[in-house]
Amino acid sequence: MESGESLFGKKGIPDNIRKALDSGASDREVFDAIRASKTIAQVEEELTRPEIEGFVSFDTNLPDPQLTLTKRVFSAVKENPFVPAGIGLTIGAFCYGVAGFLNNRSVQQQTGMRLRVGFQAATVVMFGGGLFYQQSKRRKKMKSVEWPDETKL
Repeated sequence: MESGESLFGKKGIPDNIRKALDSGASDREVFDAIRASKTIAQVEEELTRPEIEGFVSFDTNLPDPQLTLTKRVFSAVKENPFVPAGIGLTIGAFCYGVAGFLNNRSVQQQTGMRLRVGFQAATVVMFGGGLFYQQSKRRKKMKSVEWPDETKL
């Protein structure tokens, strides 16, 4: 390995960190030099996986770390819109049953709780169906990828 080249690439160790290490500085001084030299985003950028010809990553569906929580939620709702609808119906049925309990209406209470169980089951089925659908989309995508010829490797 050449001088100034690190294990993580050719960018190497910044000068202020190298000076702190070479001068025998305390751990705290080295830490301060590291913190002053790079942000977390810069370190993550350096440590990203290299592009390898013929390599196809299977984790292409991982969420983008720069997305906010609301964007992730909207993305999940867009992928499987029936699950939030099922959750809403389940909550509505539960509230209907609780209202029957508070008003001493046993028929309304029973109906609400039975609806709640039905909507919960439907939500679980819709969630499983959404996962199955997403997996089938991934499989189609993987089949469309041109894999390198193994005889040439």
